[in-house]
Amino acid sequence: MKTIPPRLTSASWQLLNLAQLGKGSAEREKHDIDGEKGKTKNQNMIKKYSRHVLGSLALLCLLGLYMYLTSSHLYRYNEIKINNESAEQLNPSKELVVVVMSAKWNQERRQNSLKICEYFNRNSVKCVVMNGFDGRNVSAKQKKSLIEQGYIHKDFRPMNKGTKIGTAMSKIMAMQTAINLVKDNPDIRIYYVVYTCARTCTHICVYACKYILFFFVLHSQKKKKKSNEWKYAVLFEDDALVNENFLELLQERFVELKYYVPDDKNNEKWDILQLFGADWCDPWNLKKRLLVKYMGHSVYQYVNGFALYTAIFAPISSFQRFLDYCLPFEEASDIWIGHFVKNGVLRAYMTCPPIAGEIGGASVIHPNRSFPKYSIPN
Repeated sequence: MKTIPPRLTSASWQLLNLAQLGKGSAEREKHDIDGEKGKTKNQNMIKKYSRHVLGSLALLCLLGLYMYLTSSHLYRYNEIKINNESAEQLNPSKELVVVVMSAKWNQERRQNSLKICEYFNRNSVKCVVMNGFDGRNVSAKQKKSLIEQGYIHKDFRPMNKGTKIGTAMSKIMAMQTAINLVKDNPDIRIYYVVYTCARTCTHICVYACKYILFFFVLHSQKKKKKSNEWKYAVLFEDDALVNENFLELLQERFVELKYYVPDDKNNEKWDILQLFGADWCDPWNLKKRLLVKYMGHSVYQYVNGFALYTAIFAPISSFQRFLDYCLPFEEASDIWIGHFVKNGVLRAYMTCPPIAGEIGGASVIHPNRSFPKYSIPN
């Protein structure tokens, strides 16, 4: 029997070992691939469930925030009952004057201004349509004059935007108009006419003029007392929208405001009640809603910033305080008022939902843009 040479035996074993090694490497490689697939699958499952969990938590947070911003309003409204009999009431026909800032060069806005005053005149409320300041073509000489008079700052931003200067000036003029309505007494002018007549009359008619003067003085004093009862003013821009329930709604908001700002017969604890909060009343607009503090019912207090000036209600004394301490304007009027709200100089409040709206269309500042109509919510 022939024996296998050791040389061949060693070669065979080497081939067998190499085959075994190759097979083991393939199995290990397959196992590694399966392991990687399993690991990747597990990681994907973890990511998927993590996204679901984070998404659910985010929805819960948003739901909680929404309930805080909206439902809490309803709950608190039901909890706190205001006694309307003991609460301070607003008498619009005696205590309220209305000033509408009107762009006389815009026919649509002019007609809307007259329509606003028609509503108040029907309800025995004094209303004045005031011609706004036309800033479209304001000259450098006019700007210099406004700076010298202390109405706008020499570094007003943006100085090249005359319409923003115009709106700022219109607000100053509207405040001053409301103040002048309270101070103005037409019977005092008659008094001076009669007094002049008495001085220029003959000796015989002097006695008659004295009696006429006496009755005019009494009449003027009564009128003066009546005019002094005007304590509040509503300032409207000419794109404001009101409905037939405006005065009724204003009365409700006034009572609510006085509930949260108590013991303030002289109106020293508040300056402005914003009647058209617009986006600030949107519970999903967190950027705006985080800048106001909820008081209760429909009353919110501005902490930082200020909304549009479309419709505001304020004590006339606050207008005088603004003109005394907050001029000149250095920025657009709403932004500038917001600075004084942030610094605590002005105490501004807002009512949500709004009780006024906007007619929409092109604005004075942006004549080439068309804004949507903002209807008054029910």
